[in-house]
Amino acid sequence: MVISSHHAGAAFWGDGNGTFEFAEMKKLASAFPRAANAIEHLHFAACYSAQNMMEWPSAFPNLQTIWA
Repeated sequence: MVISSHHAGAAFWGDGNGTFEFAEMKKLASAFPRAANAIEHLHFAACYSAQNMMEWPSAFPNLQTIWA
């Protein structure tokens, strides 16, 4: 999965496209567990995204790699 956006602090956002935070992604992953379990690789194309990357395996338990 690739997340491409702006990022600083807790939120990801696009220019006029809304925002989302990790807690919202975790709720989405809980609602669709088969899809969440299928995510093995995660890439962030967003500034300062490495600071929170260790939280993401709790949403996607089968992650093998994270690139931030």
